[in-house]
Amino acid sequence: MLTPAAQRWSSILEEVADSGLSVREFARKHGLNASTLSWWRWKLTQDADETEEDDRFVEAVALAPAPSLCVRLGRVTIDVDDDTDLFLLRRVVGALS
Repeated sequence: MLTPAAQRWSSILEEVADSGLSVREFARKHGLNASTLSWWRWKLTQDADETEEDDRFVEAVALAPAPSLCVRLGRVTIDVDDDTDLFLLRRVVGALS
């Protein structure tokens, strides 16, 4: 799922493609930064190449004493227990994935 910003830039990039103009020409005509357009084109391409968020692998390891849990995302380790804010944990995992 795209963020509101990503949705906005995706829409703008569709306009760029439909316009027949180069990114630089389109940016100049619409008062946008050509580097920003190019970055968003790269970013959205990268996002499209990655698997869906729900399909990403996150290692979870049970710790003693239960009910602690350790979530590993690459080099990042997050200790989780009954008091962990799961909404915040989901946001952190999403940001790190």
